Amino acid sequence: GELAALTTRHDGLLNDMTALRTLIDSLPFPVWARDREGRLDFVNAAYASAVETKEPTEAVERNLELLDRSAREEAARMREGGQPYRGRVPAVVAGARRIFDVVEVPTRSGSAGVGIDATEVESIRAEMARSTASPSSRGASHFGACVSAPACTG
Repeated sequence: GELAALTTRHDGLLNDMTALRTLIDSLPFPVWARDREGRLDFVNAAYASAVETKEPTEAVERNLELLDRSAREEAARMREGGQPYRGRVPAVVAGARRIFDVVEVPTRSGSAGVGIDATEVESIRAEMARSTASPSSRGASHFGACVSAPACTG
């Protein structure tokens, strides 16, 4: 009776966990989990690729960090206070500097996090800021030239 029910429940939870790990491992962005001491205890394939290892287990065994020290320290402070960490932080991915939107949340056994590459969004935002801040941007200079030209005002 009771043992069979526990076994069935255990098998169901194990199946759910396996399904979630399989899904997480197939995501195209880095996902990780940390133990209570802040050491990596799980990373997905995208994380392993970002830190230039062939296997996720190697990244965990070598404790290869994606985020810089200041972001990890801030995440740890938030975690210790029971709060999620959210930030836009730089990271070096396969030798290239990228910008990630990171969320790391406390869990019963430590924390879990994800990093979404925001490099393209950040570069578009910076380009827009540059073009709107400068009166000599292409649109403004074209408009100014047209206003002062006799052919445009006639």
